[in-house]
Parts: sequence; C-alpha cells; structure tokens
Amino acid sequence: MAEIAMRQLKLAIRNIFHRRFLRPLWPIATHGFLYRLSKEIPPPVRYLEVGVREGDSMNAILQNPNVTAVGVDSWGAEAGGTARGSADHVKKYLGPEKSSRVTLHSGDSHVLLKRFKLPEFNLIYVDGDHSEAGAIEDMDDCLKLLAPGGTMLVDDIDHPAHSYLRATVLAWAARNNMAIKTHDVGQGVAEMRRKDAETRA
Repeated sequence: MAEIAMRQLKLAIRNIFHRRFLRPLWPIATHGFLYRLSKEIPPPVRYLEVGVREGDSMNAILQNPNVTAVGVDSWGAEAGGTARGSADHVKKYLGPEKSSRVTLHSGDSHVLLKRFKLPEFNLIYVDGDHSEAGAIEDMDDCLKLLAPGGTMLVDDIDHPAHSYLRATVLAWAARNNMAIKTHDVGQGVAEMRRKDAETRA
C-alpha cells in the first residue's frame, strides 16, 4: 500500500509540474518518440493509428519514408476530439506526398477495427477511446491486427484525467502475455510486444 501511495504522490507531483511548465511540449515528445521507434523497425513499416485527431502524430511518423499508414477516427468531439467531422483537414495538413502513404477511415474504432483484415501492422498506436472499457476493446481489436514481432503503443497512461489507465493497460498486458515497458514521454506511453517475440529476439 505504501508503494502504491508513493507512486500516486510522484505522479501527482509530476502532473502538476508538467501542466505548469511542460504542457506545450507533451505532443512534441510523444511524436518524436513515435518517429524514433519507427526508424528502429525494419522496413516496410505498416502503421495503424487509432485516434488521429488533428494529424500531428501521423505527420511525425510519416517523416519516415518507409512508413505506410492507416488511421481511424470519428472526427467528433468525444475523447478529446476537435469535432472536425471528417478527415479532410488531415489530408490537407499532411500534404500530397504523405497523404499518398496514408488511408484514413471515418467512424467508431470499435466497429472499424473488427472489419480490418490482413496485412497486419508491425506498429500500432492506440490513442482513441480513453474509457476503461473502450481502451480494453481497442487493445483487444488491435492485438488481432499486430504482426508477429510487432509493437503496440498505448498513449496517455499517466494522464491525470484517466488515472485508471496505467493499471488497466498493465493488467491487460499480463492477461494477454505481452511484455511491456512504460516511457515517461508526453502523458506516459506503454510499449508492448508479445512475449514469445521478445524471447525470439
């Protein structure tokens, strides 16, 4: 109990400091992390992003010319969205070359992901529904699309508005035999791979 209380205190202090001084840098840190990770994956990199929002993280990872991407978003106001209503703003933001390497799907991730077939993705970034049940469903659906040896990332695990998310992701990883590392970038990122892939590596 003391260990849990100490961790909660450290997270509270960290979040106060980040909100006051580092909030403008949260997305930059996460996007840089995404790009660097994509460069460590042997090409071609097949990338799936759940929760595209304004397209900033998609833009960052597409700086890697070996990446082709698929994005899913409702473009609504839920889950921190900006209620754009369509993906048009993302295509415009990315420009012609990057847009030629991305396919954007409009709708509910809990519906769309279940329709996806092969090819599988070797890098998946989950940043959509942040409710406990919604995050679990997105992770379940994405795991079925994760290629052997692939990496799944879950964003915002230490976000103060979603204090349950770290425990939710850790428990999900344990249930699904996933090796997990957490990174103190942005609002916290979980990096997961299947344990059998970790053993082979």
